[in-house]
Amino acid sequence: MDTLQLGQFWNAFPSLDRDDALLASELTRRQVVRWPSGTVLVRDGDECSAAPLVLAGLLEVSKTTDSARRIRLYTLGPGECCPLTATSLMGGDSFPAQVSVDGDTQAVMVPSELFVALVGRSPSFRRLAFGQLAQRLGSVIELVEALAFRHLDQRVAALLVASADDTVRKTHQELADAVGSSREVVTRILRDFERQGWIESSRGSLKLLERETLRQL
Repeated sequence: MDTLQLGQFWNAFPSLDRDDALLASELTRRQVVRWPSGTVLVRDGDECSAAPLVLAGLLEVSKTTDSARRIRLYTLGPGECCPLTATSLMGGDSFPAQVSVDGDTQAVMVPSELFVALVGRSPSFRRLAFGQLAQRLGSVIELVEALAFRHLDQRVAALLVASADDTVRKTHQELADAVGSSREVVTRILRDFERQGWIESSRGSLKLLERETLRQL
């Protein structure tokens, strides 16, 4: 890196210790890599050989389902590294998703052996890697919950319209037991249905106002 790039690097990663001899001698000697928007860096199942430390731009990490639906897991901006890359490098596993460039992007690529060495020997780099792993794990869990919630939506709706009567005499707990979820989650779904005007809720029963709408969910 030249002087300008070096300044950009430390500005992007202020939590890294500039006095760390290993960081100073290894990372700052790396070249800045540039990619145009739309570039695919890693595909699902590829061998992972290096981790990007993003200086500018945006990387998108996504997963494609069997039905060809692409789900964005998270994005990486300046000052961030990819936790899935970190786990792949440290575990020697293939990469479980796709990384693509969303807008012209600059990054420093850290090879596998160096990444593992930094995690082991540099406290500030270790905090960066594991801190971002924890942060992204939380966001991915939230995403999984959201996807499961939408799917559960349909299961609750199907259970309601299966009733021959427009008044369903079941408690939230009974509905939760029937769809294999918790009462709190089912209550959130039913409140959303009520806000939409599809049902009317009272103690111990639900009145279906838009049976066909629920059927089509």
